[in-house]
Amino acid sequence: MEKLQYDSFYKFLVSIGAIFIAAPIIGIHQLFTGSYDILISQVEYLQLSELSLLSLENRARMLSIVNSVFPWFCLIIFLLGITCVLYGGRKWYLLQKEIDEQTRLETKMKRTNIEKLTTPEVVERIIDEVYEDSEANGPITVDSQKRAILDAMNMEERYFKFVKNQLSHKYTVTQNVRIGKSEYDIVAISKKGNTDLLFEIKHWKSLNPSALLQNTLKRIELDGQNYVNTSNRNFKFSLIIISDKEVLSAVKNSCQKYIEKHNVRLPDFVDISYLSSEDIG
Repeated sequence: MEKLQYDSFYKFLVSIGAIFIAAPIIGIHQLFTGSYDILISQVEYLQLSELSLLSLENRARMLSIVNSVFPWFCLIIFLLGITCVLYGGRKWYLLQKEIDEQTRLETKMKRTNIEKLTTPEVVERIIDEVYEDSEANGPITVDSQKRAILDAMNMEERYFKFVKNQLSHKYTVTQNVRIGKSEYDIVAISKKGNTDLLFEIKHWKSLNPSALLQNTLKRIELDGQNYVNTSNRNFKFSLIIISDKEVLSAVKNSCQKYIEKHNVRLPDFVDISYLSSEDIG
Protein backbone atom coordinates (compact mmCIF):
# COMPACT_ATOMS: atom_id res chain seq x y z
CA MET A 1 0.00 0.00 0.00
CA GLU A 2 1.42 3.38 -1.02
CA LYS A 3 2.03 6.01 1.62
CA LEU A 4 -0.37 8.93 1.85
CA GLN A 5 0.92 11.84 -0.21
CA TYR A 6 0.73 14.58 2.41
CA ASP A 7 1.76 17.28 -0.02
CA SER A 8 -1.38 16.56 -2.08
CA PHE A 9 -3.52 16.45 1.09
CA TYR A 10 -2.33 19.88 2.21
CA LYS A 11 -2.86 21.26 -1.28
CA PHE A 12 -6.41 19.88 -1.05
CA LEU A 13 -6.91 21.68 2.29
CA VAL A 14 -5.75 24.95 0.78
CA SER A 15 -8.08 24.49 -2.20
CA ILE A 16 -11.06 23.70 0.06
CA GLY A 17 -10.18 26.70 2.20
CA ALA A 18 -10.15 28.96 -0.85
CA ILE A 19 -13.60 27.67 -1.84
CA PHE A 20 -14.93 28.20 1.70
CA ILE A 21 -13.63 31.78 1.63
CA ALA A 22 -15.08 32.56 -1.79
CA ALA A 23 -18.48 30.87 -1.31
CA PRO A 24 -19.84 33.20 1.42
CA ILE A 25 -18.69 36.27 -0.48
CA ILE A 26 -20.49 35.11 -3.61
CA GLY A 27 -23.57 34.09 -1.58
CA ILE A 28 -23.84 37.42 0.19
CA HIS A 29 -23.35 39.23 -3.11
CA GLN A 30 -26.18 37.26 -4.70
CA LEU A 31 -28.43 37.81 -1.68
CA PHE A 32 -28.07 41.58 -1.51
CA THR A 33 -28.17 42.22 -5.25
CA GLY A 34 -31.74 40.94 -5.27
CA SER A 35 -31.09 38.08 -7.66
CA TYR A 36 -33.87 36.04 -6.13
CA ASP A 37 -36.41 38.86 -5.57
CA ILE A 38 -39.80 38.66 -7.29
CA LEU A 39 -41.03 42.05 -8.50
CA ILE A 40 -44.75 42.44 -9.34
CA SER A 41 -47.08 45.42 -9.45
CA GLN A 42 -49.85 46.15 -6.93
CA VAL A 43 -52.46 45.25 -9.54
CA GLU A 44 -50.78 41.90 -10.26
CA TYR A 45 -50.53 41.20 -6.56
CA LEU A 46 -54.25 41.81 -5.98
CA GLN A 47 -55.08 39.52 -8.87
CA LEU A 48 -53.17 36.57 -7.36
CA SER A 49 -55.14 33.60 -6.13
CA GLU A 50 -55.32 32.72 -2.46
CA LEU A 51 -52.96 29.79 -3.00
CA SER A 52 -50.38 32.03 -4.73
CA LEU A 53 -50.61 34.58 -1.96
CA LEU A 54 -50.02 31.85 0.61
CA SER A 55 -47.01 30.63 -1.38
CA LEU A 56 -45.57 34.15 -1.47
CA GLU A 57 -46.04 34.56 2.26
CA ASN A 58 -44.29 31.25 2.93
CA ARG A 59 -41.47 32.25 0.65
CA ALA A 60 -41.14 35.62 2.38
CA ARG A 61 -41.10 33.90 5.79
CA MET A 62 -38.35 31.48 4.64
CA LEU A 63 -36.30 34.33 3.19
CA SER A 64 -36.60 36.18 6.48
CA ILE A 65 -35.24 33.15 8.35
CA VAL A 66 -32.47 32.72 5.78
CA ASN A 67 -31.56 36.40 6.01
CA SER A 68 -31.15 36.13 9.77
CA VAL A 69 -29.15 32.87 9.71
CA PHE A 70 -27.24 33.22 6.46
CA PRO A 71 -24.70 35.86 7.61
CA TRP A 72 -23.71 33.71 10.58
CA PHE A 73 -23.44 30.64 8.36
CA CYS A 74 -21.28 32.61 5.94
CA LEU A 75 -19.07 33.81 8.78
CA ILE A 76 -18.52 30.24 10.04
CA ILE A 77 -17.72 28.97 6.54
CA PHE A 78 -15.42 31.94 5.95
CA LEU A 79 -13.51 31.33 9.21
CA LEU A 80 -13.30 27.62 8.42
CA GLY A 81 -11.86 28.53 5.03
CA ILE A 82 -9.28 30.82 6.61
CA THR A 83 -8.31 28.01 9.01
CA CYS A 84 -7.92 25.48 6.20
CA VAL A 85 -5.80 27.88 4.15
CA LEU A 86 -3.53 28.82 7.06
CA TYR A 87 -3.12 25.27 8.40
CA GLY A 88 -2.80 23.61 5.01
CA GLY A 89 -0.53 26.34 3.69
CA ARG A 90 1.79 26.13 6.69
CA LYS A 91 2.00 22.33 6.56
CA TRP A 92 2.48 22.45 2.80
CA TYR A 93 5.27 25.00 3.20
CA LEU A 94 7.06 22.95 5.89
CA LEU A 95 6.72 19.76 3.86
CA GLN A 96 7.92 21.46 0.71
CA LYS A 97 10.85 22.90 2.67
CA GLU A 98 11.78 19.38 3.77
CA ILE A 99 11.45 18.05 0.22
CA ASP A 100 13.66 20.89 -1.04
CA GLU A 101 16.20 20.08 1.69
CA GLN A 102 16.23 16.41 0.68
CA THR A 103 16.73 17.41 -2.94
CA ARG A 104 19.66 19.65 -1.97
CA LEU A 105 21.20 16.84 0.07
CA GLU A 106 20.82 14.38 -2.78
CA THR A 107 22.50 16.91 -5.06
CA LYS A 108 25.34 17.31 -2.53
CA MET A 109 25.74 13.53 -2.33
CA LYS A 110 25.96 13.27 -6.10
CA ARG A 111 28.43 16.15 -6.34
CA THR A 112 30.53 14.54 -3.62
CA ASN A 113 30.68 11.38 -5.77
CA ILE A 114 29.92 9.08 -2.84
CA GLU A 115 29.89 5.39 -3.69
CA LYS A 116 28.93 2.77 -1.12
CA LEU A 117 31.46 0.00 -0.58
CA THR A 118 30.26 -3.53 -1.11
CA THR A 119 30.17 -5.96 1.83
CA PRO A 120 33.23 -7.89 0.60
CA GLU A 121 35.15 -4.61 0.27
CA VAL A 122 34.22 -3.59 3.82
CA VAL A 123 35.25 -6.97 5.20
CA GLU A 124 38.54 -6.82 3.28
CA ARG A 125 39.36 -3.38 4.74
CA ILE A 126 38.69 -4.57 8.27
CA ILE A 127 40.77 -7.71 7.77
CA ASP A 128 43.70 -5.61 6.53
CA GLU A 129 43.45 -3.34 9.57
CA VAL A 130 43.27 -6.28 11.98
CA TYR A 131 46.34 -7.89 10.40
CA GLU A 132 48.14 -4.55 10.60
CA ASP A 133 47.32 -4.29 14.31
CA SER A 134 48.25 -7.95 14.86
CA GLU A 135 51.69 -7.47 13.33
CA ALA A 136 52.36 -4.50 15.61
CA ASN A 137 51.23 -6.51 18.63
CA GLY A 138 53.08 -9.71 17.80
CA PRO A 139 51.90 -13.03 16.36
CA ILE A 140 48.40 -14.23 17.32
CA THR A 141 46.43 -17.37 16.56
CA VAL A 142 43.96 -17.73 13.71
CA ASP A 143 41.07 -17.91 16.17
CA SER A 144 42.23 -14.68 17.81
CA GLN A 145 42.37 -12.98 14.43
CA LYS A 146 38.83 -14.11 13.63
CA ARG A 147 37.59 -12.74 16.94
CA ALA A 148 39.47 -9.50 16.33
CA ILE A 149 37.84 -9.13 12.90
CA LEU A 150 34.37 -9.66 14.35
CA ASP A 151 35.13 -7.25 17.19
CA ALA A 152 36.34 -4.59 14.74
CA MET A 153 33.25 -4.96 12.55
CA ASN A 154 30.99 -4.73 15.59
CA MET A 155 32.90 -1.72 16.92
CA GLU A 156 32.65 0.21 13.66
CA GLU A 157 28.93 -0.46 13.43
CA ARG A 158 28.37 0.64 17.03
CA TYR A 159 30.38 3.82 16.55
CA PHE A 160 28.54 4.61 13.31
CA LYS A 161 25.19 4.42 15.15
CA PHE A 162 26.66 6.57 17.93
CA VAL A 163 27.80 9.26 15.46
CA LYS A 164 24.54 9.14 13.52
CA ASN A 165 22.50 9.69 16.68
CA GLN A 166 24.70 12.66 17.57
CA LEU A 167 24.85 14.36 14.17
CA SER A 168 21.82 13.35 12.10
CA HIS A 169 19.98 16.63 12.83
CA LYS A 170 22.76 18.64 11.13
CA TYR A 171 24.48 16.10 8.87
CA THR A 172 23.68 13.28 6.50
CA VAL A 173 25.79 10.44 7.88
CA THR A 174 26.93 7.53 5.71
CA GLN A 175 29.23 4.60 6.42
CA ASN A 176 31.85 2.71 4.41
CA VAL A 177 32.05 4.81 1.25
CA ARG A 178 34.44 5.49 -1.58
CA ILE A 179 34.99 9.04 -2.80
CA GLY A 180 37.38 9.42 -5.67
CA LYS A 181 40.40 7.24 -4.96
CA SER A 182 39.94 7.01 -1.18
CA GLU A 183 37.76 4.99 1.16
CA TYR A 184 36.22 6.43 4.34
CA ASP A 185 34.76 4.77 7.41
CA ILE A 186 32.19 7.52 8.02
CA VAL A 187 31.31 10.68 6.09
CA ALA A 188 28.94 13.28 7.56
CA ILE A 189 27.81 15.80 4.93
CA SER A 190 26.60 19.09 6.36
CA LYS A 191 22.96 19.85 5.58
CA LYS A 192 23.45 23.62 5.63
CA GLY A 193 27.15 24.47 5.69
CA ASN A 194 30.08 23.67 3.44
CA THR A 195 32.23 21.84 6.01
CA ASP A 196 31.80 18.08 6.26
CA LEU A 197 33.10 15.62 8.85
CA LEU A 198 35.25 12.62 7.99
CA PHE A 199 35.99 9.77 10.40
CA GLU A 200 38.74 7.17 10.45
CA ILE A 201 38.01 4.47 13.03
CA LYS A 202 40.82 2.32 14.44
CA HIS A 203 40.22 -0.52 16.85
CA TRP A 204 43.74 -1.01 18.19
CA LYS A 205 44.82 -3.53 20.77
CA SER A 206 48.53 -3.01 20.22
CA LEU A 207 50.30 -1.46 23.23
CA ASN A 208 52.87 0.14 20.91
CA PRO A 209 50.90 1.58 17.98
CA SER A 210 53.56 4.08 16.86
CA ALA A 211 53.94 2.59 13.39
CA LEU A 212 50.18 2.29 13.07
CA LEU A 213 49.73 5.95 13.97
CA GLN A 214 52.42 7.09 11.55
CA ASN A 215 50.86 5.21 8.62
CA THR A 216 47.36 6.31 9.57
CA LEU A 217 48.24 10.01 9.73
CA LYS A 218 49.89 9.85 6.31
CA ARG A 219 46.83 8.15 4.87
CA ILE A 220 44.47 10.68 6.50
CA GLU A 221 46.37 13.58 4.92
CA LEU A 222 46.10 11.97 1.49
CA ASP A 223 42.43 11.13 2.01
CA GLY A 224 41.73 14.71 3.08
CA GLN A 225 43.34 16.12 -0.05
CA ASN A 226 41.41 13.62 -2.14
CA TYR A 227 38.14 14.76 -0.53
CA VAL A 228 38.78 18.41 -1.36
CA ASN A 229 39.77 17.60 -4.95
CA THR A 230 36.80 15.31 -5.52
CA SER A 231 33.96 17.10 -3.71
CA ASN A 232 35.23 20.70 -3.72
CA ARG A 233 34.01 21.02 -0.10
CA ASN A 234 35.72 21.80 3.20
CA PHE A 235 36.14 19.12 5.87
CA LYS A 236 37.39 18.17 9.31
CA PHE A 237 38.94 14.76 9.90
CA SER A 238 38.56 12.83 13.16
CA LEU A 239 40.80 9.89 13.94
CA ILE A 240 38.93 7.74 16.46
CA ILE A 241 41.18 5.28 18.27
CA ILE A 242 39.17 2.67 20.15
CA SER A 243 40.78 0.19 22.53
CA ASP A 244 39.70 -2.10 25.30
CA LYS A 245 39.40 -0.31 28.61
CA GLU A 246 42.37 -2.07 30.20
CA VAL A 247 44.79 -1.05 27.43
CA LEU A 248 43.32 2.33 26.41
CA SER A 249 45.63 4.35 28.68
CA ALA A 250 48.72 2.55 27.36
CA VAL A 251 47.63 3.06 23.73
CA LYS A 252 46.96 6.74 24.33
CA ASN A 253 50.30 7.30 26.08
CA SER A 254 52.15 5.50 23.31
CA CYS A 255 50.53 7.66 20.62
CA GLN A 256 51.17 10.90 22.49
CA LYS A 257 54.82 9.97 23.14
CA TYR A 258 55.29 9.22 19.46
CA ILE A 259 53.81 12.62 18.51
CA GLU A 260 56.02 14.45 21.02
CA LYS A 261 59.19 12.48 20.26
CA HIS A 262 58.98 12.96 16.51
CA ASN A 263 57.56 16.48 16.79
CA VAL A 264 54.58 15.48 14.68
CA ARG A 265 52.46 18.47 13.72
CA LEU A 266 48.92 17.42 13.10
CA PRO A 267 47.21 19.26 10.24
CA ASP A 268 44.63 21.81 11.35
CA PHE A 269 41.85 19.64 9.96
CA VAL A 270 42.78 16.56 12.05
CA ASP A 271 41.91 15.75 15.64
CA ILE A 272 42.48 12.51 17.56
CA SER A 273 40.05 11.02 20.08
CA TYR A 274 40.63 8.01 22.33
CA LEU A 275 37.67 5.91 23.39
CA SER A 276 37.23 2.65 25.24
CA SER A 277 34.97 0.09 23.63
CA GLU A 278 32.77 0.24 26.74
CA ASP A 279 32.07 3.96 26.21
CA ILE A 280 30.31 3.41 22.90
CA GLY A 281 26.59 2.73 23.12
